[in-house]
Amino acid sequence: MIDYKIHGSDENLSVVSVTLYASDISGNASLMIQSAIDECAANGGGTVLLKAGEYTLSAPIKIRTSVIVRGAIDPTSASENKCGTVLLAEYGENEPEGEPLISMEACTGLK
Repeated sequence: MIDYKIHGSDENLSVVSVTLYASDISGNASLMIQSAIDECAANGGGTVLLKAGEYTLSAPIKIRTSVIVRGAIDPTSASENKCGTVLLAEYGENEPEGEPLISMEACTGLK
């Protein structure tokens, strides 16, 4: 499930929050996460919230200007050694000169 919420705007910036749930993504989550980032950027910036769960990244993602990608903390799952959002890298192994898994433009955030 992708939950898009436009939280209003001032004259220069509309703030969009996009929430992704790992349970709704099977396999490579890179495309869905990148689409959410691009949607936020196209609307002037905002936050992509990755709810607690495992997200497999099999392709690079680029965090666009004025977008924050934020994980979640879930202390109830700490006993399973998964205390929130987990990014599983399946990209770039044995490619030291390859594109980075996560790249960030100016004025972005990753929490």
